Order: sequence, then C-alpha cells, then structure tokens
Amino acid sequence: RVALARALIGEPALFLLDEPFSSLDTHLKQQLIDDLRQRLSAMAVPTLLVTHDRHEAFALADRVAILQHGRLIQVGTPGEVLARPASAWVARFVGFDNVAADHAIPPAAFLLGDGQPLRSVKLVEPRVEGCRVVVAGDGGDWVLSLSARELATQPYPQRGGHLAVGVDRAALLRW
Repeated sequence: RVALARALIGEPALFLLDEPFSSLDTHLKQQLIDDLRQRLSAMAVPTLLVTHDRHEAFALADRVAILQHGRLIQVGTPGEVLARPASAWVARFVGFDNVAADHAIPPAAFLLGDGQPLRSVKLVEPRVEGCRVVVAGDGGDWVLSLSARELATQPYPQRGGHLAVGVDRAALLRW
C-alpha cells in the first residue's frame, strides 16, 4: 500500500506494476485494486501491469495482452478476449471450463430440459463416477458435472444414468 502511494505521488509519465498484489490477502487485494482503478482513471497515466492473475488484469486494464511461453497470443479489451478467445489455451486461461481443440462452450450455451440456459457447467473426465451427463449435438458425447441448482427442475439422474443436455451451436466460441 505504501509502495503504491509513493509511486502515485511522483506524478509519473508511465506507471509500471509488476505483480503488485501477489503477496496480499484477498480482502486487501480487492480494496487496493478498487482504489488503484479509481486513481489511475483520474490520473490518466499510461500503465503497464504484469500479472499472472486474470482477475487483476481484467479489473484494471483497458486492454490486455496475453502471453504464452513469452509469445504474444492475443491482444484486446477484457470483453473482447472473453467474447472471442484466440485459442484453447487462452480460453482456459480466462476461465472457460468446457474447451475443445477448436472451440469453447460458454455456460449460457448449454440447454437443459425445457431449453433454459445453464449458468455453471464444468467438464469432467469420463471415468469420474457418479452422475453422467451427456451433451447432445456437438459431434460426440461430453461428460459434464452439473450442480444441484442446475438439476433442480429435472429428475435427478440415477448413478450411471444419463441426462441429455443440448448445446446452442450459435453460442460456441470458435478460433
């Protein structure tokens, strides 16, 4: 907190932040991110933030550059990167759970029962015991784990049973 305050007082022409929140607890980190966002916006100073934490980057950045093994993979606004990841690696990095070689399935693309979009769907290994959920209509079966909230409107499948889940193909994110 003191280091950030010192840097801000000097009215820099460029502000370089290298993992500034890495050693902070979650509560303090969020407070500092909120405060820094306001101050940087008011100062209008170009800022370069280096971080491995996508939440920090998306909270502070107008534009993000995503590197993989030192190679630039994608540049865009946080919204652009989330809406159109450039690769499977970027999709996983920004938080998508259901990622194939050429596309990601955002949670809202899954349709259960009467066509209501799901909000939290996570891909699991086919060998996992328990409820097996089969995604229909995307070139084969995907085994998914659905929360009790998502299954609340449907008969809960018995162990080893199947529940058909549709995919809104227009909502797939392709690269």
